[in-house]
Amino acid sequence: MKTKMIKTANGGVYWVLSEDSCSVKIYTASRVKNGSTYTSYCVDYLEAGMRVRKTFSDYGEAKECATTVLTRLINGGASTKSVRPVDLQDMTLAKQELSPGFFAASAIRRFSSPAAYFSKKSSTC
Repeated sequence: MKTKMIKTANGGVYWVLSEDSCSVKIYTASRVKNGSTYTSYCVDYLEAGMRVRKTFSDYGEAKECATTVLTRLINGGASTKSVRPVDLQDMTLAKQELSPGFFAASAIRRFSSPAAYFSKKSSTC
């Protein structure tokens, strides 16, 4: 796992933890309340096509969370990181409904245009 610190044009800093094609970012945010400045760390990543943000007051906790998330993405979530939740739900339902040995790709081709499929006349009649 690689950790890279990046400085932004406005003087801010964020870290990118990456491995293979997966990455998790940790951003800093400062807030002033009653004259005191508070710094928080935001872990930012994509999971199942949705942006997820978790905020921590300590960099160590944020890095631990980012490492855990990155490991999870590498081990199993990387293949679904760009799939919208509704599409994932449709694929899961299709897998449950299809009979064994019947593949989703052939079902999509067959039923994407039912009129064209059923209007074909067999040449063996």
